[in-house]
Amino acid sequence: ILMLIDDTLGVEHAKKTAAFREEMLAYFPQPHRLLLTEHRLAIRSCGCVRDALLVEEGAPAALQRDHAAALDSLAAFRAEHLGLASKYLRRTGTGTGGSDFRAMLSEAVRSTRNT
Repeated sequence: ILMLIDDTLGVEHAKKTAAFREEMLAYFPQPHRLLLTEHRLAIRSCGCVRDALLVEEGAPAALQRDHAAALDSLAAFRAEHLGLASKYLRRTGTGTGGSDFRAMLSEAVRSTRNT
């Protein structure tokens, strides 16, 4: 779901996070992977919400507000997720297979806020 939301809103991630997200596709069930692939093709063809705001001079104020609110909510969700993941991993003493999840999740929050 987050990948669909990112693509729709026009969130662009740094190379490392973008590469991780692409790698994750291999683990998606085939119908989910197909949905995301088709959605990305549609976005390339029609553009995302951010593109509409950049292209249309005088884009409706409501669309601008709603886009900003959606990005704020997504960033807040990601920040909360980062906190919960960190707390859980500290409390349980479990790992993430050697991944630097804090850096990646923090970058996702930053890129969402900077969109």
